[in-house]
Amino acid sequence: MRIHLASLTATFLAAMSATPVLAEVTSVSPQSFVITHKAEVNVSPAVLYAALGQLPRWWNAQHSYSGKSENLSLDMRAGGCWCEAWEGGTVEHALSLTERSRVQQRFQHGKENYRLY
Repeated sequence: MRIHLASLTATFLAAMSATPVLAEVTSVSPQSFVITHKAEVNVSPAVLYAALGQLPRWWNAQHSYSGKSENLSLDMRAGGCWCEAWEGGTVEHALSLTERSRVQQRFQHGKENYRLY
């Protein structure tokens, strides 16, 4: 199953926006589907981009191995790690593939690539 990373950021975008997040299934095949979430956010792209990298401030702790969002970090540079580290374990959730002028971010998780624009 494949889910566009935008779905992972829906909570973040909803929290930053007074406008509801709209979702649609944008692609379907027998092996996968893509869900795209869109929201208008009343902040500059630079502010939004900076907030994206602050995972502990907006990530739901229930979607972590350790149960604590403060154990998450995100190095936005190409080759950087979307990681989780706590006493007793570490996890690489995704790898940053592209950081382009603070307007585009691409990640790889397993065999899938995810884009944030």
